[in-house]
Amino acid sequence: MTNTDDKEAIERVYKTLVKSLLKKDFAKARALYVEQGAYVKSDGELTQNDGELHSELERFSVIIANMALLSRSIHVVDDIALVVVVWHWADDQSETPELQRAIDMLRKSPEGEWQFVIDNPMGL
Repeated sequence: MTNTDDKEAIERVYKTLVKSLLKKDFAKARALYVEQGAYVKSDGELTQNDGELHSELERFSVIIANMALLSRSIHVVDDIALVVVVWHWADDQSETPELQRAIDMLRKSPEGEWQFVIDNPMGL
């Protein structure tokens, strides 16, 4: 698989995550994470607890519709990807909305599927 193919596959992971969260299909969203995948909660703490991950995905599903994507930068080395997402709140009507950045790490499985290792949706 070429670097371009990997980047396209990672874009599909993000699209699947968004669709799953908007449809409240948390099982499908959870499948996009490695077994011990980590999620950075809104308080900045990292969790690998499956129950907490489910709760955070539920919480995130409520706010994701108000996030406007500006760009996604994907950097792939072998089976690891660093993804930087720049976004702003869609309801921010100011001329220069405050930019937000999320940083995520994904890993490609031996079967060729990309999954989140660390998801930090609310970013820096």
